[in-house]
Amino acid sequence: MQLVLCKSCGLQRKYAGKDICNGCLYKKRISTPEKKKALTEKKRLEYLKRKGLCLNHVFVSKQENCKICLNQIKEEKRISKTLCHLCYKKEYYKKNPEKKEKERLRQYQKTRIKNGLPLDHPPLIARPGQGSMSKQGYKDIWKPGHPNCKNKLGRIYEHVWVMSEYLGRPLIKGETVHHMNGVRDDNRIENLELWNRGQPSGQRVEDRIKFYKEFLEQYGYEITKR
Repeated sequence: MQLVLCKSCGLQRKYAGKDICNGCLYKKRISTPEKKKALTEKKRLEYLKRKGLCLNHVFVSKQENCKICLNQIKEEKRISKTLCHLCYKKEYYKKNPEKKEKERLRQYQKTRIKNGLPLDHPPLIARPGQGSMSKQGYKDIWKPGHPNCKNKLGRIYEHVWVMSEYLGRPLIKGETVHHMNGVRDDNRIENLELWNRGQPSGQRVEDRIKFYKEFLEQYGYEITKR
């Protein structure tokens, strides 16, 4: 199979001629309702000739509900006589696992181009259980109920969770986690440092002394007067 870097969508896909992939060529052919209707009629006639049927053959009415999930089949998304489009794709990918992997890689390329990222950038949406990647390069995972979750959905940055597990407590206000080698998805504990960006609210001597006393006591130091 010959691959080509499509000038229309920018993805490396199956060659269809004139530096355009099959998907973009098909969209070009059905750019208007008249072209789409003509192409559908052409495919219907080719199918009838291939099956040895007369050109005015009438097919049996299609099934209304999917035989697997029993949901009603939407006509605008129908790709099978007896299955909805989701069940059909699941059954198709079960029989053709290599096709599923190719489709997954194609979606990754499409997302990277949409977000202006290089094609070798780590996936923004990882596989189930592996977390996801933000545009800034930080990896987040699902840990519902953790005090350091960044939203109500239970998502937390992995480096924050790793440091929290290492300390045996959640991070407090003002604490951040720094990647020593600058690689934001390298979340080994050896590569992480605990930083604190807190500062006193004023510049008076009394305020600063009070802040630093609280800061030291917070990390287990005992304050003694001389």
